[in-house]
Amino acid sequence: RATQEQARGSGAATKAIEEVTKMIQQTAAATQQQSQTSTKIGEQAATVRDTTHHLKRAVAEQQSGSTAIAGAMENIMALVQDVHQSTAILVAESAAIVRAMGVIQEAARQGDVSIADLNQMSNTLHQDSTLLNQELGRFALPEPAEGGSVTTSSILWQQLTFDPIYVTAAALGYLSRAVHATLVTYGEGAEVIPGLAERWEVLEGGRLYRFHLRRGVRFHNGRLLEADDVQASFVRLLSPELRSPSNWILRSVRGASDVLEGRADSLCGLTIHDRHTFDIALEEPLAIFLPLLSVNEAAIIPAEEASDRERLRLRAVGAGPFAVDEVVEGQRVRLRRHREYFVPHQPHIEELTFRLDIRSARDVADAFLHGELDIAHGIPPKTAEQLRGDSRYAPYLLSTIQLHTSYFAYDCSAAPFNRPEVRQAINHAIDRKRINDRIFGGQNVPACALLPPGLQGYDPALRGAEHDVERARALMRQGGYAGGFGVEYRTWDTDEFNNSGLLGSVIENLEAIGIQVNVTSHSATEARRPLQQPGHGLVFCANWYADIPDSDNFFYVFFHSDSNAARGIYFNSPELDRQIEEARRTIDIDRRAAIYRSLNEMVVKEAPIAPLFHERFFVVHQPHVRGLRTSLVPPPVRYNDVWIEQ
Repeated sequence: RATQEQARGSGAATKAIEEVTKMIQQTAAATQQQSQTSTKIGEQAATVRDTTHHLKRAVAEQQSGSTAIAGAMENIMALVQDVHQSTAILVAESAAIVRAMGVIQEAARQGDVSIADLNQMSNTLHQDSTLLNQELGRFALPEPAEGGSVTTSSILWQQLTFDPIYVTAAALGYLSRAVHATLVTYGEGAEVIPGLAERWEVLEGGRLYRFHLRRGVRFHNGRLLEADDVQASFVRLLSPELRSPSNWILRSVRGASDVLEGRADSLCGLTIHDRHTFDIALEEPLAIFLPLLSVNEAAIIPAEEASDRERLRLRAVGAGPFAVDEVVEGQRVRLRRHREYFVPHQPHIEELTFRLDIRSARDVADAFLHGELDIAHGIPPKTAEQLRGDSRYAPYLLSTIQLHTSYFAYDCSAAPFNRPEVRQAINHAIDRKRINDRIFGGQNVPACALLPPGLQGYDPALRGAEHDVERARALMRQGGYAGGFGVEYRTWDTDEFNNSGLLGSVIENLEAIGIQVNVTSHSATEARRPLQQPGHGLVFCANWYADIPDSDNFFYVFFHSDSNAARGIYFNSPELDRQIEEARRTIDIDRRAAIYRSLNEMVVKEAPIAPLFHERFFVVHQPHVRGLRTSLVPPPVRYNDVWIEQ
């Protein structure tokens, strides 16, 4: 009964929190022309909004009730306290919110919250939202100015490319999303919204999708978008000659296997009705099919451009908000405004320049502090903490939650890592808390498994491998490697795991159990190339940012036999494939959650990777930059709404 009461009460609290969120969203939009203090209100309020969205999902899908609520409330408390400290105007209202959140957190932690308590808290939040609403009249909304230029950066480890089917690295995603457009997309949250397709219908029980393209959409070359361009783009993604590592995105489409295996040069599951209407038929229902069409690799290019690989790499023609203007490899990319972009009144700036000569996150922060960058994203957490304490930059520092996991990995198909005891030993050897404090100033969340918080199947009660050197040594003996072994790690100039000091800390931990890691230097391409084949014998570190806010984007990508070669792990089995495929097919939310929860527990038990951290993302901008927003789905910073204060 207590659990039922809590569930109903959580719904009431969530509704009230949504009301507060709406008011804070309006405040965030309205305060852009205010003083630095008012600016901080808006930017921190945006963070509150994102965190509250996570809470809403967590309450809807919570597996262990009060623990999940407590964790979410801790985030909200900290963020709302920031708002409280930012302005004298909202002191009383913000303090009331903090007090209400504190009651919720404490009650949820103790597990004795009642429906009456939650209703009282809900009423308190409602009253405070009314008071916040009354304050909105103090502010005026500025109109974005047109023109100007923005300089930012992206730290590439892959070869520079604007060819969407090869955009698999997060750093390339910033550039690709500026140049290209997809049928559907994501806004700031986790809801699919129209992109090149203005609407769609789901037919035949989820086996058929009918899309209606926007009329009047023009590519950068001036030609109008047509359904034939979709066919050409998707066939290209599946091409056996081009071998895109992301061809798995369309494997569920009828006829995809024929294209992949060279038996067909068109996709029979894509039927064109007219220039603006087409159907996509699936082999079987796939719950995440629509979100998959939002990823960078599914961008639509003009059909006549599909065969020119070198032009696509450096001078791609897309339908995004910016067009490629100048490319100097290793130095910079300059983009210009696409004046016929299909979204009204976007973009505002005339030029967007990405510097490619900055090779580490610390150097990005230094360039920003020297005035060389207008926007610096992905700055180190320790730097972010320093900026937060500096009144010159604190109002312009934003942070957001990312669906992200970093990990230390190895080839599970070959010795010594085919022994689960060795893999478990590595997990116990790594001191995540010490590394987090030492390298990241305690800002990241130590990861116990693959899934980050907020995704279906995530269980906050799941315990990962605790740091225990003696336990790790015992596991090494059980695995037949009491004397340890040596292994190679390949680094390159922009390897942030090495540059940040994280790798050195992990190596120090592994030495304590007899594993000697030899670090060798290579180009980024040569360092990563061996990972494409089993038996590579390397250890490596990597990040994974979810392309879509769904657990499938972790488990399918990492462990399905059709996909995981790109990750270099080689841990798969028919049973794993079966579970992952069942989760993809079913529309039963509880069943999907149960499967993903089981798979996440498998990661702890079998240790196919050593999870490291779930990171917070930090971005800072100069005072003259306005309209910057963050996104839950990569890339976390987009430039459509950015404008320059004249």
